[in-house]
Amino acid sequence: DFNLSLLSLANVKYFVSFKPLPRDDLQQLVAPAENSWKLSTAGKLDLALRYNFSDTNKYYIYQNPHAFPRFFFTPGVRLFESQEDLLTAMAEADIETLRNNAFLTWPPRASEPPPDPSSSAQHIELVEYGADRLVLKVATDGRSFLVVTNNYSPFWKVFVDGVEKKLHPTYHTFWGVEVEAGRHIVEWRYDPPYKSVQFLNLIWFWSFNWL
Repeated sequence: DFNLSLLSLANVKYFVSFKPLPRDDLQQLVAPAENSWKLSTAGKLDLALRYNFSDTNKYYIYQNPHAFPRFFFTPGVRLFESQEDLLTAMAEADIETLRNNAFLTWPPRASEPPPDPSSSAQHIELVEYGADRLVLKVATDGRSFLVVTNNYSPFWKVFVDGVEKKLHPTYHTFWGVEVEAGRHIVEWRYDPPYKSVQFLNLIWFWSFNWL
């Protein structure tokens, strides 16, 4: 078995399986003419040969209609004192709970107030998606919390209309940022420390070879 809620949160849209998946919450797209898992060893070998040298299909393919978009707003947040509490709650949450609440760790004695979204009505437009830069154009009718399902790293920085904002580790591993009402350009930039080392190496190489 598998946790469809967490896989949906992670933007998993399709499942491929040798065996049928007896779930009503997935849409079957393709089924093999023969059930390979029921065949004898000789039958499996024959199917494998036909699969490799013809258009014979041996997989079940399902579509997940609950998959979250890559970028989305949540109308609420849920706060947890520890990562352990957060992960336990995520494992137990259903799809709607995850869709409507960004899960964040937030110590009770934190010096700053937690995000407090009041709206999820929004428009999101992808402007640029690269290895070290992501740009979205967004519009909201109230304070909102924007989630991007990319892996969190402290070397990513987020800017709203050119002003740096706090990037929150969200759902343990994704990005989150609070956005005020209105139209905004939200930009993430990857700025690891090795970039400065590369720059210094370039200066050393230039000075050694040309001075």
